[in-house]
Amino acid sequence: MTKNLARISTTSATELLFRIAVEKAIGRPPGRTDGDLLPAAQGFCELLKDAVVTTLLVEEDAPTRSEYDPSPARSPEWACQLLESLYCLEVPPETMESVVAHLLAKPRLHDMGKTMLPAIEPLFEWLGAERAKDAPWFVKLCLGCLAELREEVCVKPREPRNWAMPVTCVCSCKRCQELVKLCLDPARAYLLMEEVTEDEEAHLRDSVQRYNLPISPEERDGQTDLEWTKAGSDKFPDQSELRGAIWDQRKLAMKAKKLRDNRALIRNMLGDLLGEGLNSTRGV
Repeated sequence: MTKNLARISTTSATELLFRIAVEKAIGRPPGRTDGDLLPAAQGFCELLKDAVVTTLLVEEDAPTRSEYDPSPARSPEWACQLLESLYCLEVPPETMESVVAHLLAKPRLHDMGKTMLPAIEPLFEWLGAERAKDAPWFVKLCLGCLAELREEVCVKPREPRNWAMPVTCVCSCKRCQELVKLCLDPARAYLLMEEVTEDEEAHLRDSVQRYNLPISPEERDGQTDLEWTKAGSDKFPDQSELRGAIWDQRKLAMKAKKLRDNRALIRNMLGDLLGEGLNSTRGV
């Protein structure tokens, strides 16, 4: 059966197993195939279950080719079908836990945000509160998801460079004050002044030299606009790096919120059963 399964995808085999073990049975735990299928169909179901588990546990994760590759992650519906089918077929608890551990260990195929986390709530509703609490594999799934979220939050993001440069400039003209604002701005390293006359440029250059402002102009080459860059800046690359660092910090804040929300959701599902396992994800 395992050799024959190689001709079809694990996803398709799981869907077939689900249709036999769950949809053709009672459909809710402890739904079993006993009494709902002919003996030959029951035997086929057992063979298919063994083949799916064997194939899944030796499956390698999808390779990462580039950040632009489309995600190969399986759907949360697939994860639910797999675990519901194996539960209905009374797969031994240790095998169920091995399957869950495998899913959590293959993040490309079973992405935390796209596959595993969205599967938790429908699995809980399908199992029911009491059976969920009595299923070690389900508790392992919940704790594994929280642990991975906690690990993501612990990754320190890039720190954006602070470009603020304290200055003093007595001149209160509009153009000079634009330069002062640029110097004091922690997030900007570049300024484009539009429609600058030659007299204004001469005045600005004099102010920069007179008040020792840490900025310098680009040569205009006949252009009407005048570009200014802070000392130590590479202009556009620095601006891009700054935006990237700020975005990293925003993503970290979103991940922290996701951890808090899912921790609260799982606590509501399983209550004190998680004990130290849930407490170990605190601190965010």
